[in-house]
Amino acid sequence: MPLNVVKLLGFSVVFLVIFGEIENHVSSPNRWDKRTSPRSPFSGRNPSFSGRPDRSPSPTRGDPFASPRRKNGGDGPLRIGVTLNQGIFKCRWTWGKMTSDAMAEEKFKKFMVDFNKNYGSTDEKWKRLKIFQTNLEIIDQWNREQGTKRDGSPNKAFGITEFADLTQEEFAEKYLMKPGRINEGFNIEKLKDLVKVEESETDEGEADKSKSNGRNSPRKARSRENTKAKWSFKKPESDDQGLAPRMVGSSSGSSSGPPPSYFSWSDESYYPPVQHQGNCGACSEMSLQSVLAILYSKRKGASKPLSTQQLLDCVENNSCEVGATYQMLLETYMLKDGVFLAQERDYPYRAVTQECLHRNVRLRGIVKVLQMVHSRSENEIINNVRRTPFVVSLVGQYLQFYTGPDVIVNCPNDERPTHGGALVGYGIHDDVPYYLIRNSWGSNYGIKNGHVMIKRGTCCTHLCTLGFQIRTKTAADVS
Repeated sequence: MPLNVVKLLGFSVVFLVIFGEIENHVSSPNRWDKRTSPRSPFSGRNPSFSGRPDRSPSPTRGDPFASPRRKNGGDGPLRIGVTLNQGIFKCRWTWGKMTSDAMAEEKFKKFMVDFNKNYGSTDEKWKRLKIFQTNLEIIDQWNREQGTKRDGSPNKAFGITEFADLTQEEFAEKYLMKPGRINEGFNIEKLKDLVKVEESETDEGEADKSKSNGRNSPRKARSRENTKAKWSFKKPESDDQGLAPRMVGSSSGSSSGPPPSYFSWSDESYYPPVQHQGNCGACSEMSLQSVLAILYSKRKGASKPLSTQQLLDCVENNSCEVGATYQMLLETYMLKDGVFLAQERDYPYRAVTQECLHRNVRLRGIVKVLQMVHSRSENEIINNVRRTPFVVSLVGQYLQFYTGPDVIVNCPNDERPTHGGALVGYGIHDDVPYYLIRNSWGSNYGIKNGHVMIKRGTCCTHLCTLGFQIRTKTAADVS
């Protein structure tokens, strides 16, 4: 046999052995079944759950980032009993898989560092890596379904978030409410009846006396205030209370005239930071607290975060596991009794339901006048959000992987809402009109330190849209 032929065959064998070893290295058990494609919540099927089969890891698996041994137990290179052409084809196919898996593992390593993820065991790390890989597929699919921008570039709203190692079922259990729960029993007519209380003068001297004697009993004070405060459901005719923030292009703060093309409460210097609800179904409490805190901070001219824990603890039949409906918060607490406003620093968030601690904290003020705005149409929301932020309901499962910078364009209205947020602004991004929603998953989420852009008229934002105007009793307001 000619020497050149022998050399060529020898080179081919070495080539196949090397790539066979590469395949053996990357054929780790973390690969998901390619036949199972992720279910998209935008496909018209049930968006809450992915329908993925159980892919629990084998209890004998080692560290997913360690070099695996051969499947047949040996340490040597993988034997390849194929022809030269078959071997080359197999090597190319293997190289593509290796690149995909290696990239996913590198992203997972970075994910663990970025979000301080520590798993208790190697098996748990394997499990989370598999889920992470599947979620990368889902993220790519969701972005494809977003379509393209006017310049033809992809519309990217989704990426890797702190929830990228959770299945859709786990995410819903930890961070969302049961479908429809947040709007359960919502009755705007009943709320209107509750706020129709006759006006009378408030006894500021009584409040001062109570404060000076060291008796800060919210239960008694709330009962007294309930008969003396004016509750109005009418939209204010003028902005004489200084409650509307500065609009873009205007220094007057007036909401008269045509609305600007962009507005956001989050641009104000006094805007309170976004909190994280943690593993507690307190999104409705946090969204209501956010609206009140923004208005309260506006009046004080400085950031004054209010207590979410106060709402979680002091509303009857409330818990992290079930979550309060907007009707519960308003009917049984806010409107019925009036409410003292505890600041976050005095009544900090614990993400667990505990005993109501009204008497143990310094309470910063009481709502003296509360004006409610119920807006359902886009025009009403745009006109009124410059006066007050709104609590809104949302289809929360579509928010799991939101990173921006683009708008979520296809969140549906035909699903029951599972989450609450605060509508704090609006604008137009790449020809897409959007609402800016303040979320409750911390300042690292989404855009603008904890916010998400959702296309107007989508995601059930119109089902429960309530805004407020507040005045606080200066005699009871000590900060």
